Amino acid sequence: MFTGGDGHDDHSALDMHPPFNLTQGQVNLAYFIDAIEDSRYWNSTVIFITFDEGGGFFDQVPPPIIYNYGLNPGCEDGYLSKLGLPYYNVLGERVPLLIISPYAKEGWVDNYSLSGYTLLAFIDYNWHLPYLTPIVANSDLNGLLAAFNFSQGPRPPIILTPLNWTYPIPLQYPVHYGYVALIKGNYTGYTLLYRLGIINDTVYQYVMQFNDTNT
Repeated sequence: MFTGGDGHDDHSALDMHPPFNLTQGQVNLAYFIDAIEDSRYWNSTVIFITFDEGGGFFDQVPPPIIYNYGLNPGCEDGYLSKLGLPYYNVLGERVPLLIISPYAKEGWVDNYSLSGYTLLAFIDYNWHLPYLTPIVANSDLNGLLAAFNFSQGPRPPIILTPLNWTYPIPLQYPVHYGYVALIKGNYTGYTLLYRLGIINDTVYQYVMQFNDTNT
C-alpha cells in the first residue's frame, strides 16, 4: 500500500484514493510490478493486487456470513451481535483481486468466495506455517490455489513501457472469452444459519434486507 512517507495512511494519488488522479497511482504500481518482473525473483513470485473498498460500485450479491470462532465475539456495533449472533460476522462487498504470476491462469475468473483471510492463508501455506487463526485456516485456500497452474513452465513476464504499451495488451496464450462469473451459492452462509435454527425467519429477512440496502 503506497501511503504517506511517515508510514501512516495519508491518502495520496499513489494509493488511488479519491479525489486523486487514478492514473498516477496506476503508473506507480506498474513501475514496481515491472521491476519485479524484470528481476531474478520473477519465476518464484506472485503479486496480489486488491483494494480495501468497493469504490462505490454496487454489488448485487449479499456478502457471506462467516463463523468467527469467538475471536471477535463482541462486535458491539455490529447488527449480528444485536440480533444475538455475536459469533458470526458478515464479509464486506466484493472487491477486485488481480493475480500476477508466471503460474497464474490467464483470463481466469475465480468463482470461489475468497477474502483477505485467504491471502493470509496462502502465505501460511506457502511457507509451511501454522495458520494464523481458525478463520484463516477456513478461508477457502483451495479456491485461491485454483487460480494457478503450477504444472506448467513459468511464463515470461510482460513488462510495460511507454514504447510497447497497447490496448488491449496481447495475450500470451489463447483464452476463451465470454466467460461469465457465477454468483449462485453465495447465499450459503444465510441458508446454513437458517437451517441450524440459529436465526428465525424474521431475523433472516432482516439480514437479507440489511444487505440489500447497505452493500
